[in-house]
This record gives sequence, C-alpha cells and structure tokens, in this order.
Amino acid sequence: RLAGLLANTAWLVCGACAIAIPVGTFCAVAIVKTNLPGRYVAALLLASVVFAPLFVQAAAWDSGFGMQGWYTLATNPRLTASPLLVGWPAAIWVHGLAAVPWVALIVGVSLRNVEPELEEDAVLLVPPGAVLWKVSTRRCLMAMVVAGLWVAIVCTAEISVTDLFQVRTFAEEVYTQSSLGTLDLPGDNG
Repeated sequence: RLAGLLANTAWLVCGACAIAIPVGTFCAVAIVKTNLPGRYVAALLLASVVFAPLFVQAAAWDSGFGMQGWYTLATNPRLTASPLLVGWPAAIWVHGLAAVPWVALIVGVSLRNVEPELEEDAVLLVPPGAVLWKVSTRRCLMAMVVAGLWVAIVCTAEISVTDLFQVRTFAEEVYTQSSLGTLDLPGDNG
C-alpha cells in the first residue's frame, strides 16, 4: 500500500512538473527577455496568483470545469458524460497550473541574472533565438531544477487538491492516519 501511495505521489509530481516547468519558463522568457506589450501586466498577474492559496485555485477550477461546474452544466445538463476535470487529470492540471507562477518567478530571476556580456558576445555570432537557447536558458538550467524541486515539494505536501479530486497520495494518507490517531512515529512506544 505504501509503495502505491508513493507511486501516486511521484505520478502527481511528474505530471505537475511536466506542465509547470515548460509553461512557467515560457512565461519567464516572454516577460524577462522580450519587449512584448503587456509583459508588465502579465508579470503582475502571475505575481498575484502566487499569493492565492492552492485550495482557492482548486475550488475555482472545480467550479468551472468540475462535476457541478458552470461549463459542465452548460454543455452537459443531464451529466451523461464525464466532466473535464475529474480524478488524476484534474489533480495534475490544477497542481501544474498553480505552480506556473512560481516557476516563472524562479526562472525569471535567473534569466535577469544572466550576464549581458555573454548574450552580447553571442548575438554577434548567432541569431537571437539561438542566443536565448544556447546562452540564456543554459545559464538558468539550475533555476529550472530548483523550480522543479519547489513544485515537487508543494505537490508532495499539499492535500487540498488531491482531496477535492479524490486522488490518494502519501501526504493524504499521513493526514488521515494522524487525524485518526493511528500514525506510528519512529521511537513511539504506543
């Protein structure tokens, strides 16, 4: 049973990282390394989502696309088909998109700290897209790893999303046993 719960947790972490790291990195590059109009507004919106609790984000996604969500009821009034967000895909989706602002923040700070001399030297030799790929993103690979670790920490410790979408993980099992008083701690004699 323990191995299954750990596998479920690993599955959740991998799925959330597969969504959050590419999307968050793209957002960080668009905000930090381009001069697109609206990038400051996008940065402000991403920063505001960082302060929204995960259970609020999960409830918002569920009220839109969950079992009784407005989209589900509008497109499927008799509930003959499954809603868009249910079970594993929903938990992975919500965790992944909730982590996008964190990844964008971590990778964006790293992109800002890339030495401009390296980018200026590289732009003399290769096109700007290659400079972004070969210089800037390689200099922030460790930030992407750190962002992935942050996503993993949040996914393994948070139970509100998995509880809402009825997905069993290790953290949820620890919480359940702790609340029932059946959690056996190392060195506990009773």
